[in-house]
Formats: sequence, C-alpha cells, structure tokens
Amino acid sequence: MSPYLFADAISKGNQLKVFNHGDMIRDFTYVDDVVSAVISLMHLPPTSDAGPPHRVVNIGNSKPVQLLEYIREFESAFGREADKVMLPLQPGDVLRTEADTKLLESLIGEVPGTPLKDGVRRFVDWYQTYHAR
Repeated sequence: MSPYLFADAISKGNQLKVFNHGDMIRDFTYVDDVVSAVISLMHLPPTSDAGPPHRVVNIGNSKPVQLLEYIREFESAFGREADKVMLPLQPGDVLRTEADTKLLESLIGEVPGTPLKDGVRRFVDWYQTYHAR
C-alpha cells in the first residue's frame, strides 16, 4: 500500500502524510522477492503426523530502515521532494517492524533481498509506465 500512496502523492505534488514524523522502522520487501520465496517454498511441503500439513514462514527483507529513508528513495527516484506533512503516531501503530527470516533461510538457503533503492526504482518505473497522468 505505501509504495503506491507515496508514488501517487509525490508524482502529483500532493501532500504526503508522514506519521510519527517519520521516526518509525519498517522492513520493506520487494514483491518479486516474495514471489521468489513462495516459489522456492512450494517445492518443500511441510509434513505432519497430526492433521493437515502446514507451516508459517515469515517472508521479508530483514533489513529494516527508517521511514524517512524510504521516502527519500521515492524522492530520489522521482527527482523531486515530497510535500511531507509530519503527524503524530497513529493510535495502534508500532514503532518498529522487522521480519524474522531464519526459518525461511533454513528452508531455501538464501533469503531474496532486493536492495531498497532498486526495489523503489523498479516500482517507480512501473508506476510511471502505468499510472502517470
């Protein structure tokens, strides 16, 4: 959700709401990395003696960054600064999220990890191709 919201606001010169003044840590994961991990996991079905086999695997980048750094990557990709409106933390929001990918790594060997800059650039290229007005 955030990539589209940020790209849309920056590209159109609209205000971008930045909660907790951007002082939050998030672990952003590029969509191709999720697809790659799911495809790799499809070949490793879990086994279970009791009930249907299942397993919960956390898929993420495991390289958390500050929200303002994430926004700066969008600004760089668009070549313009966002019109940021700094707001307080929203009720119920958390200051930090980070994927624990140890199980994923143990199952498939390596966690896919597109660097933030590359993922944002690819997203902005896609956005400008299909949604720019």
